[in-house]
Amino acid sequence: MKNQARRRSKPRRSHSSGLVQLINRLASSCENPAHVLELLYWSREPELAEIMRNIVAMPDETRRTLHAFFRLAEGDLKSMSVEVNADGDLTLSSSIVTDLLTMVDTAVTEKRVQSLN
Repeated sequence: MKNQARRRSKPRRSHSSGLVQLINRLASSCENPAHVLELLYWSREPELAEIMRNIVAMPDETRRTLHAFFRLAEGDLKSMSVEVNADGDLTLSSSIVTDLLTMVDTAVTEKRVQSLN
């Protein structure tokens, strides 16, 4: 009877406590523990893992360009749109990116005109 009482008094490790310990270990060994929690959060989005695998599989230049576009569009993601034409060409657009590129083009053009004078 004493053995049974001892067994019952031992706390059982639940699946969730094991997960908490794993997350704590990952977070403590990571330079930025917030990234671990962010990964956990994003892992619950059903299509995100598949999208991320596809992005990782892209050629480096394509991935860098896509990343640059997203970084530029961060200021107004609601202005972003996507179109696919009959040829399968995908066009990402964003009014904030268009504005930024126009400003850069204007600055470059003005610098060229100034250097000619």
